[in-house]
Amino acid sequence: GGGTGPAIVPGDPDQSLLIEAIRYAPEGYQMPPTGKLPDEAIATLTEWVRQGAVWPGTPESVDPHPGTIN
Repeated sequence: GGGTGPAIVPGDPDQSLLIEAIRYAPEGYQMPPTGKLPDEAIATLTEWVRQGAVWPGTPESVDPHPGTIN
């Protein structure tokens, strides 16, 4: 995520910068810069984040705060 925060907050698409960017909010980032993704692709990515952003082949979701104790 860099200085603006985590790109993905597993389980919380509304706090995920990636989802904000692909939704093309006029006041935020807009990705990809060449044009908005189809609604179906946005829904798929949003649901993936909502379900914990588990990457295929990994047993758990991404830790949004690596190095911290939960």
